[in-house]
Amino acid sequence: MTAIEERIVANGHGALSPSYFCVHTTANTGATAENHASLWSRQPDYAVHLVSDWEKCLHTVPYDRLCWQVGNGNGYVEGIEICEAAGRAEFEAGIAIAAKAVAERLKAHGWETDRLVTHKWCAEKWGGSDHTDPYPYFEKWGYSWERFVSAVESAMSGGEWVEDGGRWWYKHADGSYTSDGWEVIDGRWYLFDADGWMLTGWQQRGGSWYYLNESHDGVFGAMLTGWQLVGGKWYFLDESGAMATGWKSDGSKWYYMDGDGAMQTGWVQDGGKWYWMNPDGSMSADEVKAVGDTFYAFDESGKMLSHALKVQGVDA
Repeated sequence: MTAIEERIVANGHGALSPSYFCVHTTANTGATAENHASLWSRQPDYAVHLVSDWEKCLHTVPYDRLCWQVGNGNGYVEGIEICEAAGRAEFEAGIAIAAKAVAERLKAHGWETDRLVTHKWCAEKWGGSDHTDPYPYFEKWGYSWERFVSAVESAMSGGEWVEDGGRWWYKHADGSYTSDGWEVIDGRWYLFDADGWMLTGWQQRGGSWYYLNESHDGVFGAMLTGWQLVGGKWYFLDESGAMATGWKSDGSKWYYMDGDGAMQTGWVQDGGKWYWMNPDGSMSADEVKAVGDTFYAFDESGKMLSHALKVQGVDA
């Protein structure tokens, strides 16, 4: 079944025999594929072969016709414009649709993802354009080009999720499935048990703990990263998904995670020294701070200095 709906609205600018498939984003937050198809029907000069949003992908220019899209590289690429979403759910739905459409076109050419490129790549290779999409749009949502390529590869494999009694497993095109290990699916990491069932919640692998999404928010079961609120406590999961313990810097601030990974507030003792962690978990440093009715001084490293001054009448 095709992921692409036919909606030819422009005829391009001459013949095209492409060697690459290029990904762009529209830089027009909230505008849909229908909006762009309508615009291109009236102003066809900059129409691109495909345009996708969070509901559909439209084929708007014949694949064998050249589009003005990457400056001096126009004669080498077929392309898609991914509409820029205003919300997380729309972003994720749009990524899935775009990945399926791109996978379909790569397979139609008999290409692998080594032929999949970005506008930035084309601008650097051939010149004539200074655009950097899709990187800024992906980064806005904590996504990456590498994850998109993985999503396309997953779509090309023809795999599908299968539910059985409330549990899920992932069926590959050849009928096989991953067991007792990790797999990247649609650009996200998932973990499967020895029988091939997708795992959720806290899971330990290789001496590290990982949290696999328990919420049915479009990425159920996916490995999470960054700050996560689980069971009323905050945890930090690094880029690999591994749970942090002990001291953790995030930007210019320091936090302390206990042995179970939970972010600490209030007094923390480490190496015989005392530190004060603010209500948001950040460490006090290079300041004098009232804790209860007592003022404490902290050096640049956050260590409490040995003298404390009792001040009457200071609210706790």
